[in-house]
Amino acid sequence: MNNLITKEFTSNVQLSKASIKEAYNSAIKAIDNGLIDEVELQVFAKYFTEIGKALSSKDLKDKAFDSLGGTKDYTYKGVKVEPIQTSVKYDFTNSDAFNKITEKIEINSFLLKEQLDEVKKIAKTIRKPNTYNFIEPETGEITELEILPAIKTSTDSVKVTFPKD
Repeated sequence: MNNLITKEFTSNVQLSKASIKEAYNSAIKAIDNGLIDEVELQVFAKYFTEIGKALSSKDLKDKAFDSLGGTKDYTYKGVKVEPIQTSVKYDFTNSDAFNKITEKIEINSFLLKEQLDEVKKIAKTIRKPNTYNFIEPETGEITELEILPAIKTSTDSVKVTFPKD
């Protein structure tokens, strides 16, 4: 297999939002002119998406981050590249208030999630309104609620699967 990404290839590609739109318009014209069909184009779109995902791996992003060496003003062919902090996390578990409230939420959340799952299960199968006895987690009070049949929607798409070979 030939190398898809070469210095020659990357040096000849224009990198801008306008060139992306131009490539899209060119692909649509190719369909309209019978040079490629819609299914073939979807296969190649999926192919390039998978290449993009692989090239966006954490390992390669880490290497790019390291190669920037703290530089904030790197530009490649008009494209701005800058190191950023992502996934900032805070640990609150050293706080008694946090832990107490979290425990209350987890207990009530578990009970509410069980009830919600049951309501969803019922709503998926019924054809006319039904009733449900809701139990208030804090007080144990029971309230009768109406369950309506769930509204089912779906989206049509195309799935492209490559062989593993």
